[in-house]
This record gives sequence, C-alpha cells and structure tokens, in this order.
Amino acid sequence: MKSLKLLSVFLFSISALQAQQVKFSDLKPEAGKTVSFTYDPKGTALENSQSIKCDVFLFDSKSAGVIVSPRSLIISLLKDGSIYKATVPTNDSTSLIALYFYSGSKSDNNPDGYYTPLYHHGKLNAVTYANEAYLLTSFVQYTFGTKPDLQKAQVAYEQAFILDPSLEDKLLFDYLVIRYRLDKTVGSKLMMEYIGQISGSRSVNKLALTKPITSDNPTNDKDASLVIPKKMSENDLSNTIKLYRILGEIDSADAAKNRLLKYYPTGSTALRMAADSLHLENNATVFEEKLNAIIAKYKLDVNNDKDAFHIFFTYLWLADLYAKEGNKEKFDFYANRIKNRVTRASIYNSSAILFAQKNEDVAYAAELSKKSIDLIADVKSDPLPNYTTPDKYAEKLDNDAGTYADTYASLLYKLGKYKDAVAYEEQAFAFTKDDDINMHIRYQTYLEKNGQFEKALTEDEIIIKNGSGTDSIRNDLKGLYTRLDKKGDYKVYLSKLESEGAVHERENWRSKMINIPAPAFSLMNLKGQKISLSDYKGKIVILDYWAIWCGPCKSTFPGMQKAINKYKDNPNVVFLFINTLQRDDFRVKTVKDYMNSTKYTFNVLLDVQSKKQGGQFEVVGQYKVTALPTKIIIDGKGNIRFKMTGASDNDDEIVKELDTMISLASS
Repeated sequence: MKSLKLLSVFLFSISALQAQQVKFSDLKPEAGKTVSFTYDPKGTALENSQSIKCDVFLFDSKSAGVIVSPRSLIISLLKDGSIYKATVPTNDSTSLIALYFYSGSKSDNNPDGYYTPLYHHGKLNAVTYANEAYLLTSFVQYTFGTKPDLQKAQVAYEQAFILDPSLEDKLLFDYLVIRYRLDKTVGSKLMMEYIGQISGSRSVNKLALTKPITSDNPTNDKDASLVIPKKMSENDLSNTIKLYRILGEIDSADAAKNRLLKYYPTGSTALRMAADSLHLENNATVFEEKLNAIIAKYKLDVNNDKDAFHIFFTYLWLADLYAKEGNKEKFDFYANRIKNRVTRASIYNSSAILFAQKNEDVAYAAELSKKSIDLIADVKSDPLPNYTTPDKYAEKLDNDAGTYADTYASLLYKLGKYKDAVAYEEQAFAFTKDDDINMHIRYQTYLEKNGQFEKALTEDEIIIKNGSGTDSIRNDLKGLYTRLDKKGDYKVYLSKLESEGAVHERENWRSKMINIPAPAFSLMNLKGQKISLSDYKGKIVILDYWAIWCGPCKSTFPGMQKAINKYKDNPNVVFLFINTLQRDDFRVKTVKDYMNSTKYTFNVLLDVQSKKQGGQFEVVGQYKVTALPTKIIIDGKGNIRFKMTGASDNDDEIVKELDTMISLASS
C-alpha cells in the first residue's frame, strides 16, 4: 500500500534526524528493558549551556487506543566531554519514549522531536502508532511548544488502523481533523463521507476512509461493505456536531445537536451542556437550585468519583459565587467538595481576597488564606501527576506557595500582626522565582510598621531603582532618610535613584521588543461590526486576548479602562479586546451579558474557530498566544513590538507599562 511506503520513509527520516543529536543504543528497543541514549547539544539552542536537564515522557500501550497523558520523569544526564549519556527505565506496557532537553528557560525545540517507539517481541503494536500520532500533534504543540507534524501523524494513524481496525471508532475523528488541516478539499470530502456513513445514509467501509483519495479512488465508494444503523450512538452524534462545525455547517450542527438531545436526553453530552449552561448564572442560590436539579435529572451520586467528575468544576464556580456574596457557610460547604487539593488551595486563596474586601471578614479571610498555604505544603508529598515532571511540578507548587504566602502576609498586616506579616512576605520571596515589584512595595510597608526602618529604606531604594517609584514611595523614602539621619543631600540621593529607575524601566522594556509582522485578521465585534487590523494602518494597536473564565484577565480590566481613558483623545492609539478560547454553546450571550454588567468601554471582538485548524481559534493561533491574558502591541508599520503574557492587577502599574510600550513602539 502507498501508506505503508510512506511509513517506511517516515521512520527512516526520523532515525537520520535523531542521529544528529540523539542516538539510542538500540534501533529496536524492547519494552520492559532499560533504554540508553546519548545527546549532543551541538548546533542546538543548548550548545553553550552549562547545565542541561532532560524530561522523559513515557506513553503506555495499555490505553487500548484511548489517548491518555504520558507518565513523566526526570532522568540524570551524565556528561562525557561534550556528550551527555542517560538511561530510561521502561515497563512491559511502555509503547513510546519522548525526550525534552532544556536549560533554565532555554529548550532544544527540535521541530522533529526526540523519541523512539518501543517494540513488543520485535514488533510495534497499533497503540504505539496511535500514541505516536498523538505525540506528533497535540502533545508537541502544547507540551514542547513545537509545530505539529501532521503528515507523519496521518501515516501513524493509518498504520494503527491497519494493525487494529477497532481503533477507528475511537480515533477516526482525530484522524479526519488532521486530514482536513492538511488539505481542506480532501478533508471536507472525508468528513462528509464519515458523517454519511455513521448516519446510515450511505454504505461505506470505514477503513476505506483512511486510504488516500486519488484520481483512481476519488471517493472510496468501491470499498463499501458496511451499513450503519440510522440511530447513531451518542459518540457518533457528538463527532458529527464537531465535524459540521469545523466544516462551517452551523445549521447541520444544530440539527445534529437537537437529534442528540432527543435520543440521549440524559447522556454525557446533554449533562455537559447542562453543566456548562450554569456559567450564565450569577446568583448563587439560583445556581445551586439548578445544579441540584441537574444532579437529580442525571441521577448523579456526588460521592462517586465517576459521577462527580462531570460536575466538579461547578463546585468551583458555586464556591466563588458564595464567596462574592459573603456566605461563609455555603462557601465552606462547596469548597470542601473540591477534591483536587491544588484547586481547593487556589479557591481558598482567591476567596480570601474576596472576603477581605469586607473589613469585618478579615479574620475569616486569614483563616482561608492559611488553609491554602497548608494545603499546598501537603500536596508536595502527593504522587506526581502524569502530565508534568518533578522539577516543573515543584516549581509550580513553589510559585503557588509564594503567591499564597503573599496573600496571607497582606491579611496579617490588616489584622495588625506586622511581625508575622514580615515573616510571611519573606517566605513569599523565598518561594517565588520571579518576584514582582508589588511584593517589594508591600514588604516595605510591613517593615516600616514593624519598626525595621533600615530594611524599609532599602526596599524603597529597590522600588525606585526598578522604575516603580510613586509619590507615596518617595514620601516614605524621605521620611525614613530623615528618621535614620542619613548623610548627604536628599535631592541628589533621590535624583540618582530615579535616574537609575528611568533607565532600568525603559531598557527593561526595550529588551523585550520584537519585530514580527502582525498577521492580518477580520473579526466581528459585539455590535455586529466587522473590524480588520488593516483599518488601523499607521496607528499603535493594543490587542488584549481574554476569556470570561479567565480571572486574571478580568482583574486587569480596571487598569485597561484607565489606559483607554488616558488615550481616548489620541487618534493614533487603538485598543481591541479579543475574546477567545471559549467553546461553550452560549458564548456570545455570555460575553454580551458580562460586558453589559460593567462600565467598560471596550471594543470586544469575537475570535472564530478555524476551519483549517480543526476547531482551533483562528486569531489566537495566528498570533501564537498560548496563555491568557496576553497583550500584544503593534506599531504603525504593522509589526508586533511587544507580546506580554500575564499582567499586574495594579491599575496604575498597567497604565505605566502601556505608556512605556506605546512610547517605544512609536519611536
């Protein structure tokens, strides 16, 4: 078969490419045995790195075709001259090993990846090929940050289906999305063939869909041999809905959705849609009533992990709503239902801030905050999740611990416990890899209140040298300078600090400047107007990517509104807010309702799901945005000059950062 010839070329090319940097000791490593390899960083981004680490991802063959996250581990690299050596332990069910090399923030992003399939008694099984296809698509994109290799993934899927045709039922949808992404015309035809087959309107052999469409075989109809009943399974209908949406057939997708709800009114899809719809409810009591109705309708046992999985995220939403309403009893009840301790620690921390906004609840807020700290400390002894590595997971937990200690310190300060506030802020610094200047500002306040004036003065100096001095900070500095009876002219002293700060801030932002052509786009805004980037030629354009579910996004909005107000009379500065990565069925209404409930004067654009990229969002993909919030600054020549992920929730800091970026992009 033609597909098998492609497969042999594919395997040969991978071996040749890996030989440049990675060499496995055995060309056909067996599962259950230790696998040895060498790594030569010459010619890669890590060539001159002093300390290189390697994350290993072990894919399992027991998944029976259901793609699951691989198990991860860190292995020790032994340096021998310029070459690194290592071994990887495997078990009988390991089907594939993928390697990821990095040093600090740098990584060896080889676009072809470093991996090897494992053999079982000298043969590769079907699931190994299925895992290979998954590795080459979603996994490399979201874990390694490299571009998917769709052609190689296609061949891997085809080989998996040949070896085990039963995998088609589970994986054919993913295969069709790849075919569509590679060639829209061919992919569309295959998708319609598949929809016709599973709906019973055509008689088609499923395996024929994986054969290449050629002039000799334009539709694969000659292989017809299987008739599917007209009543489709829930999974078939769900796939049909997704395929119609990819094809842009919205009316057909809606019809398929209605059919699904008619045939499977209490199925998993109907349950998911019902749970998702709770997103629209802002009243905690009504939300709870609707949630209880869903639990009753779908006969869910909330004490059963399998049933609770379908609605666990609603507890997070409901706990948050009750926190906003100040209902401690209900908040505690639903927060305690969140079994994932990392998630529960997060809701304790965010809700502590909400309760603290009501001065009478500061003591309770401090209790919640302390719970978040204790929980995240306990989690460190839990088993490592499959989706990450020990180093990365430890770093995440440390960052969480630093954030929660910072919150707790602020609450202790409000309670007048200044000495304890200083201690926990110092703990926050110890845990946080990249402390932000706001931590120094808070720390300075706690130190001064605790009578540690010399340290407080040092913190003021750090803040001003960073370019973050405010009138309040300068007044504090002057008072401490006098209190400590410092020698020298204060004005000269302050001028030197501020000069350092101005240079530091501008150079810091200048070092982050890039110069990449901004992809063109046209999107509809909430008013139904078509907005194109080309409309703003010659202007500075600020793109703010956000989603309703993104709390950090919304926390920056007051600062963004301040910036809009500041530049409202400047015709050369434009702000566009692109709502993206929201896949719920009520997205437009949700976004409109949210914006109508605020006083923001944002021009909100709605990113669309790409037909070419299998349902991925179009503009967010073009701009390679991988996390929210992300802000992008485009200059008057149509080039991206800044790309900033995350943001301060300090309104003045947000405006100041934008001022600097706009100024640099204009020069």
